[in-house]
Amino acid sequence: MTKLQSRGGQFMFAMLKRHFRRRVLGPVAGALPAMLKHRFGAQDAYVPAQVGRVADKLKLSAEQRAFAFAACRAEGDFLAAAASKTPADYRLLRAELAALFDIWPPEFTCKHLRGMARNSRWEPMARQDGTGMDGGGH
Repeated sequence: MTKLQSRGGQFMFAMLKRHFRRRVLGPVAGALPAMLKHRFGAQDAYVPAQVGRVADKLKLSAEQRAFAFAACRAEGDFLAAAASKTPADYRLLRAELAALFDIWPPEFTCKHLRGMARNSRWEPMARQDGTGMDGGGH
């Protein structure tokens, strides 16, 4: 195998890895913020019970829940609710979401995620019942 073939294989593997990571975390970046807004109003961050209730409704895995709490909670609230997590964990979870979904600014809030979901190809994940999370059917 030549170096070029090896690099091509590595690139393909990285792209596949990114694709499957986006599929796993898509509900966190798309459906979760939309459903939080629908159920609890538009906020930049939500309390643990609100995020937990929506995570339960979406049947998020333990891994997805960690990302959900990091994405939709302020750092202090995240750390207070998750005693085993550190500030570095919070930043790493948010950094992975930002990198996977091209989220800007780095200090994104649920408001940013909701805005991105409307303009992206993973928007359908936020419309599981066919009516849209905003209740308006669009």
